[in-house]
Amino acid sequence: MNTPDPEPARIKLTSGTFAQGSSESKLRDLWNSYPYTQQIDVVFPSSEHSEDALQRLETRYWSCKCNLNDFVEYARPDATHDYLERGILALGTSGPQGTDVWTLDTRGVLTLAVERITYTRLGLVGQPLPWKACDDIFIITISLSQQNEAPSKVSGSKWHRYGEKVKTALQAWDAWRGPWSILYTFREPNLPLTTVTDSLVHIVQPTMHKYQNVHVPVPSFQPHPGSSNPEELQDWQDVMQGLLEWVGLACLGSQRLQVNDSPDPYLAVYAAPPPSHAGETAHLRWRGLLHPLFVQDIIRAFTMPTNVPTPGFVAIAAHGIPTSPVGYLSTSGTAPLRALKPDMEDTRSLMVFGDGTRPQGYVFAESIGRWDTRWG
Repeated sequence: MNTPDPEPARIKLTSGTFAQGSSESKLRDLWNSYPYTQQIDVVFPSSEHSEDALQRLETRYWSCKCNLNDFVEYARPDATHDYLERGILALGTSGPQGTDVWTLDTRGVLTLAVERITYTRLGLVGQPLPWKACDDIFIITISLSQQNEAPSKVSGSKWHRYGEKVKTALQAWDAWRGPWSILYTFREPNLPLTTVTDSLVHIVQPTMHKYQNVHVPVPSFQPHPGSSNPEELQDWQDVMQGLLEWVGLACLGSQRLQVNDSPDPYLAVYAAPPPSHAGETAHLRWRGLLHPLFVQDIIRAFTMPTNVPTPGFVAIAAHGIPTSPVGYLSTSGTAPLRALKPDMEDTRSLMVFGDGTRPQGYVFAESIGRWDTRWG
């Protein structure tokens, strides 16, 4: 059996401390850069208080069958400041007709990713993806803002404002394509909201597993050393690589972490990052269309000082939606181009280090695949 090589990826590491009280806002900006999340995993040494607090966190999203223009008309009355406060997040998934998809993100921007045949029929100017392997996919950007000025958070010059021309094009598309399978959620999904007719609500609650007698790291926070000393930087990166490898195995519930594990060394070799001890870990997971603000609720559970004992470290791993045309928003709010590949790299991880009562620092790891223009 020939297993394909994993996609090349670059890991960007960012660290910070909580001493000055500014790291929480920086963390918020880092995580808000990723509007689409389909899974969150949280792993930490077992802590009854943290487990109880996290198990109470739940959210919801909706699914429906609807024409695209009808959904835009449903969302558009809020596509100004009120829209952004409401924070609709939506994704139109591809069907048997092809690979066309679209997103409506929290900027109030509709992004279409369409095949050449659809692009030609729509008649809306966009831009092709910059890779030869997928240059038959075009990105069309549409602002739903009802204001007259140009939207500041739409990248490039090839964008449209939703008006009669765009509306006519979307209606024609709906006529030949038919309804979309749509997922959507809101900034505060637990409030009474008007939803699309015949929408099905999905309640997202965490699942929890506990693993006993496993290797548990005892890490201490070490901020990024900078680039002035290459050897020191390499040592720091090696430590972070070991911790992140442990996080990945913990999220998988891997047997390699068991203290009594003894695999054939020709098949598998693993050593937990030192120092470590035998202990118990908790693993919680949420799956669904998760709004960025719900992700923030999970992070705040571990980044705010508390009067009760907390784990010495917490690892949070998030999985994006690789078939979404918008995967990342820059600090200016623009969305870099990326290919739409189901197996594309689209993950990020956060490790929060503490002293048992308050957080001390964090390391944020972003994995950037080669089908992302941030790759360079």
